[in-house]
Amino acid sequence: MTIASSHIVYCVAMPGTGKTFTGDYLDVIHGFHHVDGDLGFRSQYTPKMREAVTKWIELGHRYPKYKDAQSSDDVAEFEEYWGPYFQVMVDSALEAATTNDTVVITFADGYQVQRDFVFKKLKEGGAKNVTLLYLSMDQDKKLEGLYHRAVRQVDAMDMTLGDAMRTVMEWEGEGEPTMEVFKSFINQPGKMGTMPFEDPPPHAKVVDVTSRGVAHIDGVDAALGLCRSGEESYDEIVKKVVAVDHKRDKENPYSTILVPEIEKEVKEALANAKTDEEKKQIKRRASSLIKMELMTGRLSITSTSSDSDADKLKNMRRSSLIITGKIE
Repeated sequence: MTIASSHIVYCVAMPGTGKTFTGDYLDVIHGFHHVDGDLGFRSQYTPKMREAVTKWIELGHRYPKYKDAQSSDDVAEFEEYWGPYFQVMVDSALEAATTNDTVVITFADGYQVQRDFVFKKLKEGGAKNVTLLYLSMDQDKKLEGLYHRAVRQVDAMDMTLGDAMRTVMEWEGEGEPTMEVFKSFINQPGKMGTMPFEDPPPHAKVVDVTSRGVAHIDGVDAALGLCRSGEESYDEIVKKVVAVDHKRDKENPYSTILVPEIEKEVKEALANAKTDEEKKQIKRRASSLIKMELMTGRLSITSTSSDSDADKLKNMRRSSLIITGKIE
């Protein structure tokens, strides 16, 4: 088995579309090795990972206009900053390809120039068979899915969705948002629901996963020329696939090293914690807040160096949420 003989699939889709589910499905049901594109954010305890993540975050601080990028033309000149992170994914996939016939990378990669970078580096590393799998979804259905995902996440953190949105998404509403309020908010310009995502190139395999049902995995199978045994029902498959993601979150959560100010707050909170269970909850909340920030802000984490009242309020809210699970 060689890298040249392995089939590497690069699966891209907007947040909430189901790319991680797709990667885990290909892993669990079809034997692919899944390289989660968020690997760098989960594994900053290694120097290589931390360096790559830090470089990309540096881009947002050094060149604020990058956060407003709308197309590949706006990000191409900054390859020296985002390139190292994508190289981490490439290296992980090439390493996996030495022992696996099939590999899938999943990431919310909205710019074609970055997708081309991944293809170029994979081929420079010896890959011969590389496929771009592009998942699409009806916008309203996607926003609905993001709402349900957010509700599950905050429930696992012992938080309310309203508090999490006020802390991470800068929502100024009161109480708890309804699904329609949530959808309307994140569908505003600059929010997660409207993040730039360029259309697929002609060579991409495009699968509409709006159904979120068996048609989703049937479409993926058809696009990649795969066949299931048919012995398991769709519900049985989903149960097995979702369990993989839950295990990943538990065993390799997002690292607080990503944000120095959060790391500092966590250390202070842990020092004042009275029980091991309280410490565990603090770490889980911090990890989950970072995950939500990454999904909603796309590396737009701000620095505490700002003296604005808005930043001070945001920091106070975040600290309270990490310690108590609510804004006090």
